[in-house]
Amino acid sequence: MSVKAKPGTSRQAVGSKMGEMLTPSLFHVGCPILETMAKWSVFESEAPALAAKIRSRFEGHPHHILGTLDSAGAPRLSGLNVFFNEGVVWFGSMPSALKSLDIKRDPRVSLHSATLSEELDGGDARISGLARELPAESARAWRPENPSDGEFFQIDVQKAHIVEVADEQLVITMWDAENGLRIVQRQ
Repeated sequence: MSVKAKPGTSRQAVGSKMGEMLTPSLFHVGCPILETMAKWSVFESEAPALAAKIRSRFEGHPHHILGTLDSAGAPRLSGLNVFFNEGVVWFGSMPSALKSLDIKRDPRVSLHSATLSEELDGGDARISGLARELPAESARAWRPENPSDGEFFQIDVQKAHIVEVADEQLVITMWDAENGLRIVQRQ
């Protein structure tokens, strides 16, 4: 489930008037989007093999891509590092970086693992959901060797999947909080 604009309108018009962006305050208890979110630990308990593959893919290389929406509603891609601690998937950002401003305006994000080969060795992993601020104390406790004055965000997972190549087919293993685990094969 996702927020949809009326035909002929932009993402900015999803709010009550043109130009109003989706903000975390619009995502309230009972909101359909929030009902389809899960902490990483919930996803991990419901689909442990898939969660392990996705986590391994992100931990196997330090550089990944985060998709956010800029102030005009256009996609913005930013490089970053991703971490997993105590059932949370999280990342940091320099203070007032554009990706941080994007998230504070509209918390929807998509995280994509670095694609390292044409053969998709290890798979191509993606996590989509809502980013929310993580207390700096948590991030600093989890990474004491790398203290930072940055901003930190955790992702509540709406959906996660990994794309792999097997016997000249794409095998897409996906999970979402609403429908659970599914596998799709494509030639």
